[in-house]
Amino acid sequence: MKCSSLIVLILLLNSCSSQNSMDYDQLLNGLSNNYVFIKKEMGATNFYEYYKIDRNREAKDSLVYRNAVFDFYEAPVGIVAFLLTFENETTTYVNWIHTKNPFSSRIEALDLLTKSQSALVLIDNYLANRKDTILVPAYFNKLNYQAIENFYNENKSKDKDVMRANYLEFLDKDILE
Repeated sequence: MKCSSLIVLILLLNSCSSQNSMDYDQLLNGLSNNYVFIKKEMGATNFYEYYKIDRNREAKDSLVYRNAVFDFYEAPVGIVAFLLTFENETTTYVNWIHTKNPFSSRIEALDLLTKSQSALVLIDNYLANRKDTILVPAYFNKLNYQAIENFYNENKSKDKDVMRANYLEFLDKDILE
């Protein structure tokens, strides 16, 4: 009886863990809808033709993006641990932060963010609690996984608001000095 209860408990915990990862993946997919912000730069005709969408789909994707940003900042602190798992994913480019205008020949560093770099930007935005937007901070090149992971491990048992306040102090002391 104890053995079967233990197996059920393990399956439930595994299910919960998988569910959190799945929710985080869905949230990141929602952030990829930031492409809606390049319509003005592309021009409406090019935008709708390139993405093969209409105004209704654009409105829907805009809402998905806004909800993903809101959900991102409201997520439990476990999202930081999830994002830390992308540290070594340096060969895949993602558009969680920014979508490049496909008609522009100009390429900037922001256009080439890897999954690893994008996760670091998201961790910083989450901990700095930027709220309504996701931006690459001016100090991005000073951020590193080891320092962030150490910070997270020291603060993961704290309340989200306390962790965020501690992160701002950490930035001032260890990153921006």
